[in-house]
Amino acid sequence: MDSNHLGDFLRARRAGLQPEDVGMASYGARRVPGLRREEVAVLAGVNADYYTRLEQGRERNPSPQVLDALSRALRLDADARAHLYLLAGTAPGYRPSAHVADRVSPALRQLMDGYPSTPAFVMSRTLDILATNSLADALYTPFEPADNLARMTFLDPAGRGFYTDWDRAAQATVANLRQAAGFDLDNPRLRELVRTLTEHSVDFARLWNAHTVRGKTQDAKHFLHPDVGPLTLTYQAFDVRDAPGQQLVIYHAEPGSASAQALDLLGSIHATRRRPNHVRTVDRQVRSTSTARVRHPGIPREQAAAERGAHAPAGRGNHRSTRDLRVRLHPLTCPVRLRRGRCGRRRRRCPPTGRCGRAACRASADAAASAGRDARSR
Repeated sequence: MDSNHLGDFLRARRAGLQPEDVGMASYGARRVPGLRREEVAVLAGVNADYYTRLEQGRERNPSPQVLDALSRALRLDADARAHLYLLAGTAPGYRPSAHVADRVSPALRQLMDGYPSTPAFVMSRTLDILATNSLADALYTPFEPADNLARMTFLDPAGRGFYTDWDRAAQATVANLRQAAGFDLDNPRLRELVRTLTEHSVDFARLWNAHTVRGKTQDAKHFLHPDVGPLTLTYQAFDVRDAPGQQLVIYHAEPGSASAQALDLLGSIHATRRRPNHVRTVDRQVRSTSTARVRHPGIPREQAAAERGAHAPAGRGNHRSTRDLRVRLHPLTCPVRLRRGRCGRRRRRCPPTGRCGRAACRASADAAASAGRDARSR
């Protein structure tokens, strides 16, 4: 990145204007696109030699009055005007900022988790994603990794398919990075990111040299997610006051719209994929094992058979659904206690002896007592 940031910005914005854009007549052949330096000086009411020195970097301390005049001459919007002041070092309250911390406060993470139906994430000025909630993770699953919005847009193969209007998304991304350059010109992370993107993306280099500046406040985004299809979301960006440079971005869909339904479906799909491994393992165990074949590992086979005969009366309540078993079974509990009445101590961990906390499992004791009564009667 060139050290003459102010001159580069003025030169690029001058090249983006035509004489007819500012109400001037065009005369003579133009060797370069855009306005001439003399024309900008006339529009701003400053000396042409002084303006030339500004562009060439020989003059680096313009007054606020000169900057105001240049802003009007170059037709700068609010974001570009603020960026011009930052580059000149004369913005109200301007102070070269320290590099933004990557740490997101626990309170902010808790706040994001409180939005289960909307994607929310925290990013830095260089568009690094610092923290996400569950639905934001689901939204950016096509990217590997989902680490930086600029890298994801220009270098990730999924970028062009994910952003429906990729050209618009690319322009906004570069404009956001340009604004970051005004806040911290010597940020090593920004320098590294710009160098990498310039080397590997011709589109980024072209847009970066245009010096378009835009802040991230609110806008509509159009995505094409491989799991749920098209999504139209509107985002709001909020500055994090206790961590200057961080922004909280929250997406939301129009209530009742197709995008809102697709967003709900995306959350369900993501939650299913993140289900803990031990729950899936227990689910498979329950599906492959019938209730009648469940046997305590410490009970002989004959005793288990007697138990089933004594404690499995016919009737509707004799069997429980697979879903009920999956809900009540815990991977560390005794399998005998799948159903009420088979053990007096439900929901407890089975001791290493294979018993259920008493001298014998209640079900086994009942089975033994029943067998004894049958023997005496004979």
